Amino acid sequence: MKTLTTYSALTLLCLCPANAMPVISSTLLNGSFEDGTLSPWGGGIVAENSSFAFEGSWFAETEATVNRSSLFVFFDAVPNDLTEFSLTFYARASAGGFSEVSATLSGRKEDNSFLYADITASNTSILSSSGWVEYIYGFNFQEPWDTDKSMGLSIDFSEGNSGALGFLDSVSLTQVPEPSHYTFLLSFLAFTWVLTGRVRSSR
Repeated sequence: MKTLTTYSALTLLCLCPANAMPVISSTLLNGSFEDGTLSPWGGGIVAENSSFAFEGSWFAETEATVNRSSLFVFFDAVPNDLTEFSLTFYARASAGGFSEVSATLSGRKEDNSFLYADITASNTSILSSSGWVEYIYGFNFQEPWDTDKSMGLSIDFSEGNSGALGFLDSVSLTQVPEPSHYTFLLSFLAFTWVLTGRVRSSR
């Protein structure tokens, strides 16, 4: 039973993004807007209201020009040896405002053209005006990007009326190892641990 418990614990460890590298967080690139400014983001303004913000006191907001608007940030390219990314953010809309939200992650090729990541997972696109909703995305680039050129993240609010407001808070973007690279290695270590335990028990 002890051996099985150990194996189970190590198997769970295989699934944990322990080697995830943060790209945007509350302290990186102003992911929670607690700097009290929008920079380095663009596309809107920040507001302070601790009873309204999802986290802390500050949040970002964007206003529709026709029926959509975006909050976006450009940042220095991260290494392209890991192509998987995980994104989480919290968003909501004003009453009668936007009804959908989506996200886009991009890099640049050597010829300076955009390279867009495929969305591999998304929990929902529906916006609420009554409370904050957590949005979770998985991204994957099909080819490497130029690490000398900037990358970009865009949070896009759509299906709104002119003057509609979209609110954004607590953005987190991480670059994560592909499961195939690490799960096999950790599974092998777990299997070795089990065998070692059985040998010791037999002795």
